[in-house]
Amino acid sequence: MSKIVRRVEVSENNADFLIHSPSPNHEQNFIQLEMSKAQVYYYPSVFSLQDCSKYYSDLISLPYWTRPVFKIFGRPARAARLTCSFGSTPDKVYRYSGTAARVDSIDYPPSITVIKDKIESILDTEFNFVLLNWYQSGNDSIGIHADDEKVLKMAELV
Repeated sequence: MSKIVRRVEVSENNADFLIHSPSPNHEQNFIQLEMSKAQVYYYPSVFSLQDCSKYYSDLISLPYWTRPVFKIFGRPARAARLTCSFGSTPDKVYRYSGTAARVDSIDYPPSITVIKDKIESILDTEFNFVLLNWYQSGNDSIGIHADDEKVLKMAELV
């Protein structure tokens, strides 16, 4: 069974990630969340407070941030968040909500490399695409939704 990283959160104060995984790395502290249809493990405080501040500062200063336009109920709508993406090859594309996240750079910035390497180490796997979402304020949000794109298959790495 695959390991799917659903969310990595890096803020000035913390870095957590939430995964669906049949076999978490038991050397890293995690909390198993009770869910009826999934095995979900939450890894709190993966990085130090000092590292989180540095990563957050590095990430928000990236030059690639754009505001995508989604298709919601057949109509175009500007996203409340900014996004940018990185991939191991320039042809990687993640399609969702009527838009396409294309690789902004095949060179992972150093902070992304450190975060990605740490997650890959814990999960004992490799990822070839990183999509970043930046919610700039407490007013930025998305409504209830399902990450149910056809490309997201439970039996494959995502």
